[in-house]
This record gives sequence, structure tokens and C-alpha cells, in this order.
Amino acid sequence: MDLSAPTAMKRKFIKRRKYRKLSKHYLSSENAVVNLSSIPLTPDELSFFSKGPSFCPTPKPPNPIATRTDTLLFFRRLRLKIFFHGRDTLPHNPFRPTFGWTTRPGLDANLDSFINVTNYMIKTSNPPEPTRVNVNKMERLALKNRQQRDDLVIKPAYKGGAIVFMNKTDYINEALRQLNNPEHYLLLPANRTNQIISEINQFIQNHRSKLPPDIAKYNVIKQARTPLFYLLPEIHKPGNPGRPIVSASGGPTEKLSATVDHFLKPLAQNVDSNLQDTGHFLRKINNLGRIPQSSILVTADVSALHTSIPHHDSILAAKKAQDSRVDKSTPTRILLRFLNFILTCNCFEFNNQHYLQIQGTSIGIICAPNYAILFMDHLETAFLQSQSLSPLVWSRYIDDIFFIWTHGSESLDSF
Repeated sequence: MDLSAPTAMKRKFIKRRKYRKLSKHYLSSENAVVNLSSIPLTPDELSFFSKGPSFCPTPKPPNPIATRTDTLLFFRRLRLKIFFHGRDTLPHNPFRPTFGWTTRPGLDANLDSFINVTNYMIKTSNPPEPTRVNVNKMERLALKNRQQRDDLVIKPAYKGGAIVFMNKTDYINEALRQLNNPEHYLLLPANRTNQIISEINQFIQNHRSKLPPDIAKYNVIKQARTPLFYLLPEIHKPGNPGRPIVSASGGPTEKLSATVDHFLKPLAQNVDSNLQDTGHFLRKINNLGRIPQSSILVTADVSALHTSIPHHDSILAAKKAQDSRVDKSTPTRILLRFLNFILTCNCFEFNNQHYLQIQGTSIGIICAPNYAILFMDHLETAFLQSQSLSPLVWSRYIDDIFFIWTHGSESLDSF
């Protein structure tokens, strides 16, 4: 008698029950919802919001037109991959608009068969049956009630994945506390978005002959929205301060930022100390081999890096990095002028008032991470060269630093 299949199935159900118990425990955990407001949460509200910021209620049935459009785009990608496979192609140009061109059938019989069968299945398939909803009636009602209140602000935590409830007055007061810092922000009398658009377009027009045509055309602004300022609560810090974010998508400097980032990204990736992700860090640690037994492992970070970077020093760091480029068809002087626009025209709106950030940059701007990496490289290179003792290892993810010190604790404090 073969007991392997039932045993395997039994193990499977045991694991499933354990997973359900763990899921139930974590979803109902108080850590999933942090209520900083003066209004208590009902059990239904706690049940719904403890599902986390990535939870998606059961969506409506799919739109057949959207489904057909997505399918056609998928077929186009497959045909283009086969058409260009093995051919020498030019590097991808992000500034060139797409034209929707695709190849005709007949390149690959297997692909044609797959597309024909898929099209037939889509045309003959019945509408999908209604799926079981993952939100009960009381939870949906709790969500609706919270959405109708204007005295509360609901935000995801900056770290930890929790949902945070705040009194709207406390949220505004925390934002104004930061925005009223005269070293970082300036209150403007009016919205400057249209003025910034005009200045950027005029600059592009005056220097069109010095720019590649596709970059010049890409950066001309036809319309733009005013960026918005908001906070994400930092519940892991005393007092729960807010991390300032500027939603710059669609803003007047978005395309300039994307252009600058296109040229900064490969330079930032070549920085010796730069860590790309957790896997990269683990590989570097694994390749170290044995280290002295008296070594001290140290972590450090920069306090409020993005809002603390001086404009003058950061532009010098960007110039130093840009001068090392091989391809200078886009002049460094033009790219630095783009960067100057991004830094000095960082205007946004909060609570019906308009502000200009006069120091540093904002989290939310496309080029901010690579811009910060190059500035930190400029800063740390000068610092490490000025020290008589140096770390065995020095690695950094933007402003989070890891290093190994082998010279004792007293010299570490001095360092």
C-alpha cells in the first residue's frame, strides 16, 4: 500500500493550516494599523485596514476592450522580439516616441499558431463568472465611512508596511513645521508653474542646435501640473515625524529630471562603494573571505540627506561625474543647466499654498537617487582620503553606509 501520496497531502494541509493561522495572526496584529488620531477604530475598520496598503478588494469584471488591447500589445511584443532576435540593434533611446509599428505574420509558425489559438479562445470564451468577494459588507461600509470623513488623514507608514491614521490638524501642523523652516523652504505669493514652463521652453529653444534633436523635442513642455507635497509618517522614530515627499509626476521639470537621470544612472552604477540592492550587498560580503577577529561592523546613515544636499556642491559633483563620460553628444554644460532648473524650480503646493525648496532636493524627483549617490561619492572620497586610517570595507546604498573597522574602538570614535 502506497502511503506516500496521502502523507504528502497531509503535510500539505498541515502547512496550509499553519499559514492560515499565521496570516490571521499578522492581519489582526495591532502593528498593521497605527492609530495616531483621537478617534478610536471600530473592529470592522481594524479588520479591513489591517490587510495592509497593498491589499486590493475584488475588482469589477474585466473590460473586454481593455483585455483585447492588452492582448494585442502582448502579441506585438512577441513579434518584435522574434523579428529583432540575433540582429545588431542600436541602444534603446528613451527620448524617441514609439510609433506602434509591428511585423506581419509569417516570421515564426509556432508564434502564429499561438496567436491564432489565443484569439480563438478569447472570442469563444464565456464571460468570467463572478468571483468570491474578499471584503465583507461591514468592512466595505467601514471603508466608505472613513472615506467620507474630512478630519482624518490615512497614509502608509514610510517604513514597516503599516497603515497610519492621523488627525488632519496634526498632519497639517507637522507639514507646516517642516515647510516653515527658512533654510529649506520659501513661501511663494503665487503658483510659478506656468512661469517655469515658459523658462524651460525658452532655454530649449535657444539651445536647440546644441542638443540632439530627439532630446530637444522630448523636453519641450506642452502642459504640466503643479507638484504636490505630502508626508509619510515615520512611526519608527520618536514623535512620529513625517517624511517629506513631492509628487512631481507630470510636473514642469519631470522630463528634464528623466533626461538628467538617463545620463547620471550609468555613472552612479560605476561608483565603487555603491550598492544596488540586498543581493549585491550579500555577494560583496560573501566575497570578503575571513576578516580579522577584532573587526567592528559599523552602520551609519546621513540625517535627512535629500533636503540637506547643498546645490553648489552637488552640481560640482555632477560635473565631475559627467566629465568622465565617453559620449558627450549632449554637452555637460546643458545637462548641468537642466539640473539647475530641477533644483531651483522645485515648486509645489500644500494646503492651497505654494512653496519653493531652496536647499537640497525632494524624494519623488526621478533623478534624486542617482544624484544623491554621486554627491555622496564626491563627499566620501574627499573624506576617506583625508583620514590617516581607513576602513577595511566601505559600502553604501544611497546614504545608508556599512563599513568594517579594524583599528580599534578608540580610533573608530575619532573617525
